[in-house]
Amino acid sequence: MKSKILGLSLLLIALFSSCSVQNDLDNFHPDVAVPLLRAKTSLKDIVKSGNANALKIDPDGQMRLYYKGTVSERKAKDALKIFPSSGVPIAFSDTVAKIPFKADLYLYHVLFPPSTVMNIGCQLSSTIAEQLIDGYILVPGLTKNGVPFRHDFSQKMKTGSTTLFGSFSLEGYKLSFTNGGELNFEYRAKTKATGEIVKLNVLGLIQNVGFTYCEAFMKKQELQLDAGVVNLDFYEEQDEGDLKFENPRITVIIDNSYGFPMRTDIKFIKSINEKNDTIVLNAKGLTDGGFDFPYPDLAKNEIGQTKTFKYDFTNQSSNIKDMLNSKPTRLFYDIDVIANPNEVTIPGFVTDTTNLKISVEVDIPFYGSAKNFKIKQDFAEINFAEALSSIQEAELKIFAENEMPVGVNLEVDFIDKNDKVLTQLSTGKPITFIEPALIDATGAVKNKSISSTTIPFDRTKTDLLRQCEKVQLRYFISTSNNGTVPVKVLASQNINIGIGVKAKL
Repeated sequence: MKSKILGLSLLLIALFSSCSVQNDLDNFHPDVAVPLLRAKTSLKDIVKSGNANALKIDPDGQMRLYYKGTVSERKAKDALKIFPSSGVPIAFSDTVAKIPFKADLYLYHVLFPPSTVMNIGCQLSSTIAEQLIDGYILVPGLTKNGVPFRHDFSQKMKTGSTTLFGSFSLEGYKLSFTNGGELNFEYRAKTKATGEIVKLNVLGLIQNVGFTYCEAFMKKQELQLDAGVVNLDFYEEQDEGDLKFENPRITVIIDNSYGFPMRTDIKFIKSINEKNDTIVLNAKGLTDGGFDFPYPDLAKNEIGQTKTFKYDFTNQSSNIKDMLNSKPTRLFYDIDVIANPNEVTIPGFVTDTTNLKISVEVDIPFYGSAKNFKIKQDFAEINFAEALSSIQEAELKIFAENEMPVGVNLEVDFIDKNDKVLTQLSTGKPITFIEPALIDATGAVKNKSISSTTIPFDRTKTDLLRQCEKVQLRYFISTSNNGTVPVKVLASQNINIGIGVKAKL
């Protein structure tokens, strides 16, 4: 069933159902012999009946539709190739060597997770007989509690054979680099008996390389995030007519814990309606190279913090009004990020939990205009035969006190079991059902309206109604002044309706 705006339609169904009779209508209307119904409804109830999650009410009673899109995110451990997955090979023969770490970052310091291990061994390249060799392996830039990694050894070796020094956990170790990604290694080795210096080929591998903290300079690069979507189900329920919101807003929300300068690279924000019409958002922040957003600053010791930034697209800065008044059902967005867009060389950081999240919100206050905005509702399994068994002709009386600046015209089709229209209320032109409340120059209600409508039913129509099994209601909603002036509808504003009948038996 397409329309979610059920409040008014339920009143009409009550009108045609004998079980909806109420007898507590004191002073209802002098022309009504038999009161049928007294009811109260509001725009809050109407919208909330099908869209409770989207409807928000401000403290002052202002209502708004609020939608939040899917979250696009990019975790640092997935986005940055800091270390190769195969590990970092160690191979050198000089007593002092520099082992390069190839990474997306210009590295300064890294803290390793518990899973990281370093395997080290050697081959003796000096031509000597097998004998006891004393020595050590030293990594000055790999420290734990300020103490460099050092492995002392004393064992028999012979030329060409491989000796395993061991597998060492690097949990809790801090790795400090030179030249943005080089790690210094040293070894010393000599014979136990004579003190003769011997030459080694040191071999090894750092495996399961990860990081809990990485301090580095990030080169200018793009971080790609998945595209997102906002589902605007309110617009899915619309049929015909004009509905214009005056002050909609689209907000880009960024939660960033990368410790580097960042800038958005918005590929597009666009809407698509049920007719597949597409409108692309044109706005500042889209056409001028994006906008910078805050990041936790290493110099301010903001490691582990998340900075939240919101950027609004409004009427003043974009074509959002045209976009959201085109009855879109989906809002699509593709937003990437440029890291270090100005290529500054100040160190930043990432951690194992560093993440970037981007989402889009749509906020639509109920301040706007409508003209013959059509909403359609179908009902089946209707049975009027018993209720009308003793009635030949009747007049229905609809009396309304309306506190909302919204008027409603109505068409009703009475349909038989073969989907044939038996008769209509108002052929060709909708009947006036409820007059809008009176408004001031700002669109706020100043006086409620009081209106009544008489709907005649002759004997022919009454006979046809006995065959009715389906009802279709079409509402044509307009704001005050024939839909030309924007109005504000509050949650506290109601429509009070009374319905009665004068019947000829």
